[in-house]
Amino acid sequence: MADRSSWLGGSDAAAVLGVDPYRTPVDLWLEKTRRKVENLDDFKRAMVLARGRRLEPVIREMAIDKLRAAGHQVKLLAKNRRYRDAKHRFLSAEIDFELEVDGEEVNGDAKSVSHFVRDEWGDPGSEDVPIHYAAQFMHGLMVHPRRRQRTLVAALRSLDDVDLYWTRRDEVTIEAMRERELRFWTDHVKAKVPPEPTSLDDIRGLFPKSRPAAIEATPEIATKVAELRELQKQAKDIVERETLLRFQIGQFMGDHALLTAGVRDLLTFEEQTRSSFDLTAFRRKHPDWEAMFTRTSTTRVLRFAARRG
Repeated sequence: MADRSSWLGGSDAAAVLGVDPYRTPVDLWLEKTRRKVENLDDFKRAMVLARGRRLEPVIREMAIDKLRAAGHQVKLLAKNRRYRDAKHRFLSAEIDFELEVDGEEVNGDAKSVSHFVRDEWGDPGSEDVPIHYAAQFMHGLMVHPRRRQRTLVAALRSLDDVDLYWTRRDEVTIEAMRERELRFWTDHVKAKVPPEPTSLDDIRGLFPKSRPAAIEATPEIATKVAELRELQKQAKDIVERETLLRFQIGQFMGDHALLTAGVRDLLTFEEQTRSSFDLTAFRRKHPDWEAMFTRTSTTRVLRFAARRG
């Protein structure tokens, strides 16, 4: 496996820009400086990425077939080649595949799209792709030495067809991205200074272990703690009120499936089938198997202290 700590790749671009739904700039900094503490979410993400990698050849061939069926002349130029920026060698991109389409050389990217995020993609043939992917494709166009103008995106959103999208080169966007990536590498990775955290998970990443020491709250922090306590109390009251209202409405409906108000439908009260894994029974029957597949992770939890005043 290549050491990804030595470069910024296409899949890192969105995290640098702060538009990656899965990684923050702090997450990326921890990875590049080898401070990342792996957890279960990282394992799950790695499995998803591995699945996508296995599907790449299938998606690529389906995309080529679809282009040819539409009357285009298509030639496969390369697959899975990694390039580095001519001036800044830490800027890198692996291009899934490269094509010549009707005489034009284009980058190509294969994506397997989960049904959970299909709505994030626009109409096929458009440039309407999720922004974190758009950042990846633009990064590839930025790094590739041949200054190509387009990336063909082949998205597998069903079992038997791929949807084709195009990302066009935009010099203004590329220059802004290059500046941000250079700054991230110089000011944070090389300087070993983390970016500003933007979430509690960032704090956990930067300080994965607590030490047995106390810190005195400032008046401002003490006020925030009091506000947090009040919000939690309100949330508990809301849950209790919601539970009571559901009971009262359900009691009124009895065995009726629909609650109406004149011509308006208000609520339904119908059967819903759900399958669940009986973990308790599994543990009793296969205790050894449970141990084999149990993964333990540790994280810091922010909660109110038991001793008060």
